[in-house]
Amino acid sequence: MNSRERVLTTLGFTEPDRVPFFEQGVASNVASEVLGREAHTGGYLLGSSNVIHAGVPTRNFLAMVETCRSYGRY
Repeated sequence: MNSRERVLTTLGFTEPDRVPFFEQGVASNVASEVLGREAHTGGYLLGSSNVIHAGVPTRNFLAMVETCRSYGRY
């Protein structure tokens, strides 16, 4: 699906073919990506928003919690 098709699909009240990376990504890859890119500055806030969506794999949520406990400061 190209950009034009995505826009037309969205205007037709249908979801385009994109899948959010951080909801479906492998937990260790997500943690490495975030820690490598953001955490070194010391200004990264980790949170789950106000809800954990049903489509988020449990292992990914638990990996987020474990990563926070391992690398975070409270």
